[in-house]
Order: sequence, then C-alpha cells, then structure tokens
Amino acid sequence: MREVKDAGARLTKAAFWSTKTPLDMANSFLLEMYLLFRLCDDLQANYTVEYVKGIHPNEHTFPQAASNKAGWPKFIVKDASSGKLLFQICAGTRAGDIHGTQHAIDVSIQTAAAGDTPGPDDVLQIFDAKYRSNSSHRISKHEFSEFVRWVELLKLRGAGTAGLMLNTLTSIDANCLVTNGEPSTEPDAECHRTSVREVTKFHPNETLRHRP
Repeated sequence: MREVKDAGARLTKAAFWSTKTPLDMANSFLLEMYLLFRLCDDLQANYTVEYVKGIHPNEHTFPQAASNKAGWPKFIVKDASSGKLLFQICAGTRAGDIHGTQHAIDVSIQTAAAGDTPGPDDVLQIFDAKYRSNSSHRISKHEFSEFVRWVELLKLRGAGTAGLMLNTLTSIDANCLVTNGEPSTEPDAECHRTSVREVTKFHPNETLRHRP
C-alpha cells in the first residue's frame, strides 16, 4: 500500500531521530506512529493491508491521547489470496481488561470480529512505545512492570501472539515494549516468564535490537 510507505517516509524525514532536532510535537506519539507504519508496511509482503479512515473530523487523524476506538482510523489485514479479514491494527485507542478497566494501548492487534469496545478476548497482541530524548536511557523498571500488568490483565501472558507472518520485522512478533533507547535491567528470564519482549534502538539510523 503506497500510502503506508509515503506516510512512513514523511515521518522519518520529520522525526527528531532523523534530523537530530527535537520537534515541538510529542515525540512519544511520533515514535508510536513510526511503529504503526513500519508494522503495516512490513505486513504488506504477506498480506493485503488496507487503511480504514475515521469519521469527521478524524478521517486521517490518529489520537494523541487515550480515546475510544469508534470514529478513529485503523488498518485492516486481509488474506492476500482470499481477501478474508484476519486482523485489525489500532493505534492509541482503548481496550478493556478482565475487570472492565480501559487501557489506552499505543498499538494493538485485534481480532477480525473486534468491535468498537474491544475486551481482552478481542486483543491478540500489544505494543507500547517509549521515547527517550537521550537514546542511552533505558526502559525503566516501572515501565516494564506496568506493561507486564497490562499483558496479564488482557490475558496475553503465555497466550502466544497474533501469529502474523512478518517479513523483516520478525523481532516484534511478541507483546513488545518499543523504544529508541536501551533495554531495561530486567533479566531475560523475566521477559520469558511474563511474555514480554523489549525492542530497542527503534529508529531509522540504528540497528534494531531485541531481547529476549
């Protein structure tokens, strides 16, 4: 989908990690959008990926603050041969956990049947973007613990992933904490135990890393 590539290219050119000049806009949101477009672009190698615009005035605007799913844009992923709808990819919208508490997830992969008020049975995989103004700074213990709790409350711990056939971004086939900085100090064993992966150095001028 050409629109995805074009949007990703524009984000890269505008981004602080490309120009080395901080922008006034929220850099965390920019990192979230970069993740979204990289993911959708990568999926196009094996699927048909389509953009579904939102409702006026948000036809082409993704939320920069926690928002309900209804009315905002999303991407849908279809089988390239049959056209069958397989997944939805949402950014910045809420999903309910096992207690009904709403969580604003940076990027979530949801079932084909997920409605506008998704619950834990609708969410297959989640991503949380953590921007660092200093790329040598780590994911904090608090950020790690909070994400682990979300994974548990959304019934994603030990549940596998959405099973996406990724092309070059195979390292994000997990519930991922994504940062342009460094990983936390949590041991790899804790990442395995909690079904969490840390994806680091996530920006165009670095070599992507992950653990475990």
